[in-house]
Amino acid sequence: MKTFRILGTAALCAVLVPALASCGDDDDEPGGDGTGGVVEIEGERLSSVAGVTIDYDSKGRVSKLTDNYGNDWEIDYAKGTLKGSDSDPEDNYKVKFNGKGYIAELKSSWSYTETEGGDKYSYNGSGTVSFSYNGSGCLTKVTSSMSGTGKNLTEGISGRFSESYTITLTWKDGNLVKAVEKGTENDNGDKDTWRDDTTIDYSSTPNEYRQLTFAVSGVANNATVMQVLGVAGLFGKGTAELPTRVSSVDEEGYSSTSNCSYTLRPNGSVSIERDGYNTYYYNYEEISRGFAPADAASLRLSAPRALFARHSRR
Repeated sequence: MKTFRILGTAALCAVLVPALASCGDDDDEPGGDGTGGVVEIEGERLSSVAGVTIDYDSKGRVSKLTDNYGNDWEIDYAKGTLKGSDSDPEDNYKVKFNGKGYIAELKSSWSYTETEGGDKYSYNGSGTVSFSYNGSGCLTKVTSSMSGTGKNLTEGISGRFSESYTITLTWKDGNLVKAVEKGTENDNGDKDTWRDDTTIDYSSTPNEYRQLTFAVSGVANNATVMQVLGVAGLFGKGTAELPTRVSSVDEEGYSSTSNCSYTLRPNGSVSIERDGYNTYYYNYEEISRGFAPADAASLRLSAPRALFARHSRR
């Protein structure tokens, strides 16, 4: 028999990841079309990163991500949806953009049944993640709330799960220097809180085009779909300089550190990023041309689930 802890991580999680950007006050006005978010570098834009191909529509908006395993995620701007081809029912989103083309809100709801091991289960729930930016395109806060129920219809056993968290980002001289995440989860009346503090150190190497790197987007989470959307420009501007170290510590004192390094193209854009664990290859195309093939794959789009139920994954 499933426990509701399993229901919470299986039915109430979602795939994606909030990515990060650079500075201060809020300026969220959902309703933009996503055009302004795309990073353009001297007539070029990203065609792939870490083995994930990025496609654009006729208006120059990011429209599709495809990994080397054939998994893809599509943005339908007319319907306001973000949907994966190999995802669970709760992993489909309503998406809103602000006036600068950055993602301002993701909503998901689910109601479905499935059979596993001879038992039938039902799942119901909803969640919302909001992203706040300042007037310069800087992501300053991520706020999430979700709740849901799961029921073993065969045995008549049910459970309820809810969770909320806030990530507050602090910037100095154009660089993200600190991120504080505070959250609460409630699993059938069993309440738990957590806190994570992250600091980022920088070299004097300028991030010429304010590209969002995986080192910075990983501060908020590690799921790949939202990281790639962030690197493509849909979660605001990157840091003024390239980070060299990301250090985190949780409420129990557990700490981790990742060292970062980069190979740059002659024009100063990122060609290769290394974070001590992974190597990410960035490929570019001229905006007037077709799409370049992806380098060796590093990421799989369908694997991680991270927007909701963050803490229960640990």
